[in-house]
Amino acid sequence: MTDDPTLAYNSSTNPYTQVSGAFPTAISLNMTDAGLSGWIASGVTIYYRARVVTVSGSVSTNAAQTQQFTMTTYNPQVITFNAISDINYGDSAPTISPTSDSGMTITYSSTTPDICTISTLGVITILKVGTCTITADQPGGLKGGTSTYYEAAEQKVQSFIVNPKAITITAAAKSKSYGDLDPGLTYSITAGALVGSDTLTGTLSRAAGESVGTYLISQNTLSPGNNYTVTYQSANLTINLKQITVTAAAKTKQYGATDPALTYSSTPALKAGDTFTGTITRTSGENVGDYSILIGTLALPAGYQLIYVGETLTVTAKPLTITADNKSKNAGDSTPSFTYQVSGLVGSNAVGSVTMNFSSGSYPSSTSVPTADGSFTITPSAAVFSNGLASNYNITYATGTYTITSLQSQTLTWTTIGNKTYA
Repeated sequence: MTDDPTLAYNSSTNPYTQVSGAFPTAISLNMTDAGLSGWIASGVTIYYRARVVTVSGSVSTNAAQTQQFTMTTYNPQVITFNAISDINYGDSAPTISPTSDSGMTITYSSTTPDICTISTLGVITILKVGTCTITADQPGGLKGGTSTYYEAAEQKVQSFIVNPKAITITAAAKSKSYGDLDPGLTYSITAGALVGSDTLTGTLSRAAGESVGTYLISQNTLSPGNNYTVTYQSANLTINLKQITVTAAAKTKQYGATDPALTYSSTPALKAGDTFTGTITRTSGENVGDYSILIGTLALPAGYQLIYVGETLTVTAKPLTITADNKSKNAGDSTPSFTYQVSGLVGSNAVGSVTMNFSSGSYPSSTSVPTADGSFTITPSAAVFSNGLASNYNITYATGTYTITSLQSQTLTWTTIGNKTYA
């Protein structure tokens, strides 16, 4: 149906024209149409009945029922909506209390639902930082419990800023030894706090380098998100000299032997690719005794602190055997020279003299050479070195035998036999 507002509503004119198709199911009255505008007044009751007129106007049909409506005056109303103070993210949401002078209930909405929302009761929920805009409306109508009608109030709008929350993140100072893996870089929030279930994402990082020194720990990608402003307090990662303990191995050798190889162990392990240079040494000397094993020229590359634990090379006495030679004589013979054999001397060392002791069951030990018939044990002792030191040897004295008989020596003379020819 199409309304023609220039046609009056009366018995002879039809302001509505049905273009085509089905019968109309509803009509509306435009009180500003011709013939009706003069009836507009509060309390006036309008009676109306529908009538259908054919296009030619020859046939009309009136509705059986007459309908009516009474015009009512709508009063204006004004909403009072005070300004809202800015807040910081994480603070309590502001409380609002807009009112209408009609006393009718206000309806709310947020035009920035990504920043904030508002419930039907006017409770604001903050979602993130930004500008939050709240509208207050009163749609008008019949005020409950009265017969008074109100026009829709002019919408009122208030905005406030949700500022980022300030926090301070403080990096923890870290240290490691040269060549070790980096420790985990950690931090703490030393001022302010995260809101609700908010978390920090990302990680700290440090300046590159592996030499001994200090390296700045920076914020890198660590962030609580756009709802916060961060004050970052940096710290340093310190790479210290790596302490390497070198422990020499105790060594022994026998007097006169070649020195064993001087060895050592170290802990902890060196960084891959790093090696020791130089060798350990010992104090000089070849006589029996203890000789300190020293660090010598042993060294490590930059980045290490070498802690040396020394040991000793012990030179032990060499076994040496002095054996008295067996001797004998008959009655009337001169006393023989008592000699000995030495086994185990080193290099140019030499035994200059040995004390001989004689003993038997009836002859107490004595350095005096016996003269009576009998068999006497010769026991060497108290070797005196003409070159070298007796203390370098562990001397074993082996005995010999001295035999004296009363038989006189005789000489056997043998005449030479001349040659002869066979047969």
